[in-house]
Amino acid sequence: MSDVAEVKAVLRSVLEDRLENANISDIIVRRDLDHDGDEIFDVMVVIDSKRLNLDPNRTTGVVRHLRPKLAEIGETAFPILTYVLKSSLKKSPPEAA
Repeated sequence: MSDVAEVKAVLRSVLEDRLENANISDIIVRRDLDHDGDEIFDVMVVIDSKRLNLDPNRTTGVVRHLRPKLAEIGETAFPILTYVLKSSLKKSPPEAA
């Protein structure tokens, strides 16, 4: 299992390569387990833009590019990606559990 800083570095590298024009301001990573008990990464990609204009042809295959790079650092957790606008994080209070 890798440390979160190393995982974030891999995520940022791949995401910036795949989403060339996206202004990624932050990547928030939280380890979790799926309903089967398998390790996952809950990844929130924060985009600093007025609108979330990501090319679906580029976002669809991101996980396919991430998995081998994560495996290179010994990470087997599956990344679940969510893309949000930075401005929406300031407006919405966190959801209650």
